[in-house]
Amino acid sequence: MLKIREIEQKDLKEISVLLSEFEEGMPDLDKMKLIYMNYQQNKDYIYLCAELNNKIVGTLTGVVCHSLFTQFSPFMILENVIVLKEKRGTGIGKALIKRIVSVIYYPHFK
Repeated sequence: MLKIREIEQKDLKEISVLLSEFEEGMPDLDKMKLIYMNYQQNKDYIYLCAELNNKIVGTLTGVVCHSLFTQFSPFMILENVIVLKEKRGTGIGKALIKRIVSVIYYPHFK
């Protein structure tokens, strides 16, 4: 069963393997851990993962932006929507986006 949830530090190694499909080479796990620690302190970043049969098969990053030009109403940018190559076309990316959309429909988002 597909489960969409926020990432945890224990997921970083598995996510680094997933990211290596997106970029050449393996990401620096130590840098990922540092970024994760910063993320924990900044709630403007939402990192989600898709887990299928206890394996990370997708990720999505949502970044809350605060704009002076939209009457101070925040908006969100979606980044790093990545799905394991052999799982593409199965609705995992759609499930990640559906989950993040449920987060951004709080009253302070436009």
